[in-house]
Amino acid sequence: ALTRISQIKLSNFSKDLFHRVLFTNSFAPENNFSAEDFLNFKIDWLLKQKNIGDLEKLLRDNPNEIGKYPEVMKFLINEYLSSTDIDSACKKIQLMDRNIKNDYLEKLFVYCLIHQSREEEAKLVYEIMKEDGFEDKFFENKILYLLGIIDSSNKIVKDDNLFNFFISHITAQDFAYKPTQETDKYIWQYLSSANLLDTENFKENEEENIKIYEQATAEGVIDNEKLFNIYTRVIFNLDQLLNATSIYKTLPSYKARALIYQKILLSDNIEKKLELVFLLKDLFKKDSIFTAYKQKLEAIF
Repeated sequence: ALTRISQIKLSNFSKDLFHRVLFTNSFAPENNFSAEDFLNFKIDWLLKQKNIGDLEKLLRDNPNEIGKYPEVMKFLINEYLSSTDIDSACKKIQLMDRNIKNDYLEKLFVYCLIHQSREEEAKLVYEIMKEDGFEDKFFENKILYLLGIIDSSNKIVKDDNLFNFFISHITAQDFAYKPTQETDKYIWQYLSSANLLDTENFKENEEENIKIYEQATAEGVIDNEKLFNIYTRVIFNLDQLLNATSIYKTLPSYKARALIYQKILLSDNIEKKLELVFLLKDLFKKDSIFTAYKQKLEAIF
């Protein structure tokens, strides 16, 4: 029954009810459903719901068990790492079962030892990893640099996962990166948390880049204030601002949104401002990115 429920698309009310039942029952259901199966089910459910709070609680309640689940460790660590909360990420990695062989987590473990000023332990763990067959020239270059064994690291920026991106950033002297539509959401969140998103220098010919920011905002991976800051940087002449409600129709979609938003900021007539707010709402809906505007809509008044 539990498996069938997990495969059904539940309403928010049903999800909440099921969640309460699932986590107020400490014992596994009968009928050949072991305690380990029940724990696995809870973990799968929380990962699908991206429920970091209850995963943390499950970790506290089952410290010797959860460390055996690399997918849980990776999820929690990525949540903290993407928020630039390195200390919390490193606290979580300490709970990892050391019998687990997972390159992503093992590399992070080595980095965290360095972060905690335990360089000799980091060297030892890394040597053991290499003896076990681990090989990653990119990671080796970064770790040797962080350990002070070499004077400079390479300038390669890897964005295939969050940890590689993070270590690319912290070892770079002149770090530069432009996200794309394929950029992972955790990397977007890290860019935002680390103040690496450049919203000050967009140029007139960067329509595609602005569209990427709009989509990322709509998906909730960056703060919408960064997007609206971009809109305020788009340059319009006086005629365009005075006649915004007719001129926006001739502009690219992102520029139309920027023009109407600037017109809203300049308007002191409540009735006119309300009209513009709903016009801007329609412009977001037209491109199926209304969620990028929804929170801002509530703040405008």
